[in-house]
Amino acid sequence: MVDRYPIAYKPVRDVFVHYLTERAAMLDYGSLINQAQLLVSLFWVDLERHHPGIDSLALTDEMTQAWKQRVRVLPDGEARRGVHTVMFVVRSFYLDLMQWALEDPARGAAWAAPCPITAADVRGYVKETRQR
Repeated sequence: MVDRYPIAYKPVRDVFVHYLTERAAMLDYGSLINQAQLLVSLFWVDLERHHPGIDSLALTDEMTQAWKQRVRVLPDGEARRGVHTVMFVVRSFYLDLMQWALEDPARGAAWAAPCPITAADVRGYVKETRQR
């Protein structure tokens, strides 16, 4: 599932594989595929494309802000509907990694990083849902 997308840095690819394997027990197949696409393609592969050589989940503020601007717009220039869904998936990923680092430092401490998605970033979700 992860290998559908060209991740350049193999250790990060392995983190995504492990994360999605853990999540698979709680999700149906379609939801799992969707999470993989949002997390790997729209998030990480986009970061690698714009920041060649990136090798850490700890993002600079500049990288985070630029990614947030890019993810809000579709390739054809229209606003992305459901951008909050992307933000929630990325936020969940980072918060899960932090929780794993606390529970089992050997497994998760190397990849725990500050979450690039703040509560303010996902605050408009309810409004977006009501509009839909």
